[in-house]
Amino acid sequence: MKQKRIQFDLFEAERRRDDGIGLTTDNNLDWMARAILLVRLYAPAGEFMAEIFRTLPGIGTPESPNAWGALTRTAVRLKIIRHTGRYAKSSSVLNHAHEYKVYRRCDDRTP
Repeated sequence: MKQKRIQFDLFEAERRRDDGIGLTTDNNLDWMARAILLVRLYAPAGEFMAEIFRTLPGIGTPESPNAWGALTRTAVRLKIIRHTGRYAKSSSVLNHAHEYKVYRRCDDRTP
């Protein structure tokens, strides 16, 4: 049996990721604008995982579940939050204890 050759191209992979985030954002513009405002207002002090955004008052549900990842990436790009370099297991039953990035507000000066 002949194996299919897998091609790895980091730059192409990142370009496709960014294209997908842009498309998801474009398809959820109203939700994204409201969600970014809520993240700016209510992101907690100290360390947290982005899954906390799902509990923000008034955030609602985007058209696509991919919008949650786009929200986090946009908040990082806008320097609202930053990745701490750490990972932690999700407490959501739906995420099966998968490890996710740990974030902190960019204006948070606590150690």
